Amino acid sequence: KSLQVIKFYDLVTIYIATFMYKFHNKLLPIAFHSFFTSVTNIHNYNTILAAKKSYYLLFVRTNYAKFNIRFQDPSIWNSIDNDIKLSSIAMFKTKMQVH
Repeated sequence: KSLQVIKFYDLVTIYIATFMYKFHNKLLPIAFHSFFTSVTNIHNYNTILAAKKSYYLLFVRTNYAKFNIRFQDPSIWNSIDNDIKLSSIAMFKTKMQVH
């Protein structure tokens, strides 16, 4: 921390979160627009996850599947605070480095 160097795992998490931010705000190419499913598309009633603008996590049985982009990206996005999710992309990256 004193050298202000980010660990590799944290750096990967920041890049995944940035990808999900771009997906959520439709800043990615059209090919990615149906890549993940929002919790609000699964059911119509309001839940805590729906209010937090979360994404549906696929059911996986193996550790190999847990590292797949379809599972890992929504799980990281769902763990981020709402005030960070609502920031601009520059502030999002800065807040993620601090978070």
